[in-house]
Amino acid sequence: MRYLFIIFFISLIACSKKELKPELDYVRIEMFPSFYYPSEIQIDLKNKFIKFSSLQYLTVYENQCDTLFEYDKIESLDFINIDLTEDEIEALNSSFNNDFLNSIKLSNQNYTTNLDKNHIDKFDGILYEIDIIKQKQIFSTDNYLSLEKNELDKIAKVINIIKENTKSEKNKEYIEYISRSLY
Repeated sequence: MRYLFIIFFISLIACSKKELKPELDYVRIEMFPSFYYPSEIQIDLKNKFIKFSSLQYLTVYENQCDTLFEYDKIESLDFINIDLTEDEIEALNSSFNNDFLNSIKLSNQNYTTNLDKNHIDKFDGILYEIDIIKQKQIFSTDNYLSLEKNELDKIAKVINIIKENTKSEKNKEYIEYISRSLY
């Protein structure tokens, strides 16, 4: 009887769901769409949350820099913080992993070696700047990148999570605009 209890206990421990550590700790994606608000998505895979907000606007100068133009009315997006569910964490961990990091590194390398081609040939309406932390090592893109479809598909997963969790009409309108460029 004692052995049966020990076997049962060991099998129970072996069958329990183990929490997998994410391959990446943190990903920050800054998005700069044409003709719309720039925004930022912070994905903290280690602490299991997403933050979504506007970025500050830049002032635009004419060629001679003698006349300063500013946007007349700029509305910022509503800040949201999303505590992730287990399903959302699993989906994000499968997307934002070492493959994503390597893909972003390759896009960044292609940008730095082909400076004259990147933005003209592949521009999709949104430029991205991405920072990634993996085990206290930081990688940042050198400049604004236009991304490949596989990278955009992963960002679309995060956008969908934000869309499902936001109550703000401004955010929903923005997400709709961004989504058209991702698909």
